[in-house]
Amino acid sequence: MKRPTISSFILMLISVMIIAESANAQTKRIRFRKGTSSATVSGFIQCDSSRAIDYVLGGKEGQRLTASVYGMVGNASLRIVDRNDNETSGSETLDYVYPYSGDVKIWIFYFPCGNQIKYRPKGKNNYKLRVSIN
Repeated sequence: MKRPTISSFILMLISVMIIAESANAQTKRIRFRKGTSSATVSGFIQCDSSRAIDYVLGGKEGQRLTASVYGMVGNASLRIVDRNDNETSGSETLDYVYPYSGDVKIWIFYFPCGNQIKYRPKGKNNYKLRVSIN
């Protein structure tokens, strides 16, 4: 019988960690109210979290998506990822033109807080994400 190698054990451990992390992630769909072309969603991200907040938004080829995150203490970063895993990154505001009709993911990343929000319970940092499509 063949004994497992250390590299196969490490690979298995990394796979389990990725599966566990993706099970913890929640993808939230952003929907516009009828007759509108923008929406604002809000939530919080843990100060010590290395995970992104994950949203999905559909659009049509050629439409321009503008996403802005605000209300946070510290540094936030936005990333838009299309179905081909192409990424567009920016700071608090990001513009993106849909190269196809369909969904894209919008990720909010939060950089380590340091001492900036120690006064907030459990290091939670509230945010608002405003998206519009034209």
